[in-house]
Amino acid sequence: LGRKEGMANQLGNLGLIAQTRGELDRAEDYYQQALAINTELGSKEGMANQLGNLGTIAKTRGELDRAEDYHQQSLAIHTELGRKEGMANQLGNLGLIAQTRGELDRAEDYLQQALAINTELGRKEGMANQLGNLGSVAAQRGDPAEACRLWREALALFQAIGMRPQIKMVQGWLDEAGCDGAASGIAD
Repeated sequence: LGRKEGMANQLGNLGLIAQTRGELDRAEDYYQQALAINTELGSKEGMANQLGNLGTIAKTRGELDRAEDYHQQSLAIHTELGRKEGMANQLGNLGLIAQTRGELDRAEDYLQQALAINTELGRKEGMANQLGNLGSVAAQRGDPAEACRLWREALALFQAIGMRPQIKMVQGWLDEAGCDGAASGIAD
């Protein structure tokens, strides 16, 4: 049918499938094709999404400079379009990159910005994710009390929305850190 927008969307979906399978080269190729079509069409939202996907591939490979560049480009487009959910996602990604580099002040700044946007939007999953990430930064800083506090908040939000895999993950962090009163009551 020659519908380039549809082609770009399906290429992005194929990239997600390949990424889930761990086929990073294939995923990157699909994302690059989708990005090229979105760029040709002037679809900024599509460009932002594919740049974010490419950033995730680069981070998975340990290519942090490339990942940061892609996520910064995506953030700029989301900001220009006023897409707050996209901004929060990219700020979170940038925070994780900074944390991986050991740049904890920078990581905390990005993650706090992402948390603030998710809170403003009422996105409990996004809030829980960023609270968990901030807890990990606190643990990396050597502040177990703050890590436990943040992880408990994340756990409560994940429990409220019924996200069992995330509940188990955060509960594992709490248990491993020896946080008192961390029991979730979630059965296996």
